[in-house]
Amino acid sequence: MKLSKEQIATIEETLVLNGVVYDDIKLELIDHIASDIEEIITKQGVVFEIALIHAFDKWEVQLRPTSNPLWAPSWLNGPKLFIDKWVKESKQQIVYWLLLSVVISLLTAWIIMKNKSSMFLVQIEKGYEILVIVLLVFLFIGRYFIFKSATKTIFSYMFKVHCLASVIILTILLFSIEFDSYFIFAENQKFIMRRLFFSVWINIWYVVYSIYSFYFLINHFQFERKFAKV
Repeated sequence: MKLSKEQIATIEETLVLNGVVYDDIKLELIDHIASDIEEIITKQGVVFEIALIHAFDKWEVQLRPTSNPLWAPSWLNGPKLFIDKWVKESKQQIVYWLLLSVVISLLTAWIIMKNKSSMFLVQIEKGYEILVIVLLVFLFIGRYFIFKSATKTIFSYMFKVHCLASVIILTILLFSIEFDSYFIFAENQKFIMRRLFFSVWINIWYVVYSIYSFYFLINHFQFERKFAKV
């Protein structure tokens, strides 16, 4: 049997009462729970209200409030399904984020060593400052569009958290950008590369982190387009 619109609305209301407030997770769960309810009614011949209780009992563990301070903000508490998705996205992105920052830092350090020019280093710093300013502008624009969005997703929340951290970090960097230059003419090549790499990486690391914030923004609006068609 197929559930009515009123019964689907009841499932959604029950999910909200259980702390599921993000549309992407909510839509996914509604499909699963509706299928479970239809199966229970067909096999057991019980009324919708009884089938609803049985179906939610099946999802009790996934809907239980939890937290994960290691991979999610310490203040974040919600259904296990939500926290698990947050952790999965965070772990996946941190791998790309760290790898990309290392590759870019090695390339930048190599270019600086090839030129061995204080003037060239100043140009690199100026270019980096412009990149940071551009990133800040786009982060504020992205935050504005999230604010105006009628859809609420886990990706929009993750973008807001990353955006806040990125704005704070990038603002600090903007007033403290300085790649160590006194040692690029030193004789110990291994020492030079290690010191130069760290100096570059500490800046690139946060920039790449900020750029990856837009991954969540893009995913949010992709879901919003799909959600509008439902």
